[in-house]
Amino acid sequence: SSIELPGNEGTARISATMEGEELIVVADAGNGERTTKYQADGDRLTMEVTMTGARLGGPLHFTTTYARTE
Repeated sequence: SSIELPGNEGTARISATMEGEELIVVADAGNGERTTKYQADGDRLTMEVTMTGARLGGPLHFTTTYARTE
């Protein structure tokens, strides 16, 4: 299921699902979409983002990894 959230440029539909060990969050604003996949592995958290939209020349994709520090 999804919820609608208001923002500066309109309303976005947000949904979240689990696929195995990944949490997948999709934000669809009608004119673009952002999919964020989160995966935890011990002391690391990986966030993989894909954004699409009419103003982009193609899909924008990036991955960030966070490491626990002591």
